[in-house]
Amino acid sequence: MKNSIKLVAICVVMWALLISTADAQTARHAYDASDATSLGNPAAGATISQWLDTGTAADRDWLVSGSQITYQTISPGNFVFTDTVRYSGSQVDGDMNTTDFQFGTNNASFEMWLRPDSIGSNELLFETGGGTRGAGLRLNDDGTFRFVARGGNGTNNSVVDSTLTANTADFVQVVGINDVLNDEIRIYINGILDGTTATNRNWDGTDDAGLGIDQNALPSQLTPFSAFGGDIPLFRLYDTALTDEQVLALFDAQVAPVPEPASIAIWSLIGFGLVGFGYYRARRKK
Repeated sequence: MKNSIKLVAICVVMWALLISTADAQTARHAYDASDATSLGNPAAGATISQWLDTGTAADRDWLVSGSQITYQTISPGNFVFTDTVRYSGSQVDGDMNTTDFQFGTNNASFEMWLRPDSIGSNELLFETGGGTRGAGLRLNDDGTFRFVARGGNGTNNSVVDSTLTANTADFVQVVGINDVLNDEIRIYINGILDGTTATNRNWDGTDDAGLGIDQNALPSQLTPFSAFGGDIPLFRLYDTALTDEQVLALFDAQVAPVPEPASIAIWSLIGFGLVGFGYYRARRKK
């Protein structure tokens, strides 16, 4: 009996680990508002002066100035976010920039979570590089999203627009991918592949990068634009071309769990126990 109880416990733990680690990805550059230290431990509503890179490279810190970019605490909704960086939408008194993102490889994935204050104007979400090479994300005036990879002499721009749209009620995940192996760029909305365009682009330019605000030159297909207004709780960059399954796993990881009724949870444990005990008995018979 003791052995069967141990086996049940092991099965439960292994199942939980399997769920939590499936398709786990490590970001080269990561910015998570729930990490208060990365923002300088600000009070709720306070302006921030930094957003430190907590990815594996940890070498692209955002420098922030002005009074229009603040740290806010929020109530969790359909997703797990309780902390966010808020943009007022004013470019006059706010700035968030760092040096360009160059990975040494053209494969790249840009994952952003955001909640816009309004829909109706083109708002810049992210841009890196500029005059001849670069990449960027934009919220279009109809609520769709655009991903751009710019390469070559600046005239070779690959653009892909989503069909799915944002709304002001909840957060949305947007992922833009430059996939050299398959010669395409892709855009995903909330874990779903929503558009592809053929390409083979050198996107990693040398001009400064901006988050929610532009820095110097950027691909012409991101214009016209205004500064972003709304919340960004999480932004990550990967030096790989994420797969469909990996993007969906990243989305699922941020979905707020739905509490299980106690009866369902108990029967789930009993189910694990029966499976584990059956396996144990079968082994004993051998």
